[in-house]
Amino acid sequence: MAKNVRIVPASGSIYFTADGYDVTGSIRLQLVDSTEDLQLVDGNTDESILIIHKDAKRVAIGLTSGSAKLEVSSSVNEEPFRVSTPNGSLKVTGDGILQLTEYQGNVSAISGGLIFSSSQLFVGI
Repeated sequence: MAKNVRIVPASGSIYFTADGYDVTGSIRLQLVDSTEDLQLVDGNTDESILIIHKDAKRVAIGLTSGSAKLEVSSSVNEEPFRVSTPNGSLKVTGDGILQLTEYQGNVSAISGGLIFSSSQLFVGI
C-alpha cells in the first residue's frame, strides 16, 4: 500500500510510493500529454498500466493504444484477461488461447452462448 504521496503540478503527476522508495519505483498517476486522459504508469519501466481516455470513453489496460472500448494486453507471458464467476471462468492464456473452465451451474440455453460442461462444448444456436 502506498504510504507516501508526492504531487508534481508542473508535470500533472501524482506519485505513490512505499516507505524507503523514491519516485523511480513508484506508481505514477498522470495526465496524458495535453489531454484530460488519465494514466497509471509503472515507475520502474515507465510503461502504462491503465489509461482512461475521457473523450473517447475508453479504458485500456496494459501496453495498449486504447483504440477499443476495452483493450487488455501484456508484455509478459501470463494471462492478460480473465473473467471468473462461482460457476466458471473464461480466460485468454499468455499464448492468446481462449479457454473456458468447466461450468458448475445449471445450464440454460442462450442463443450465441458457449458452455464447457462434462468435457463437452455446447454452442447455443
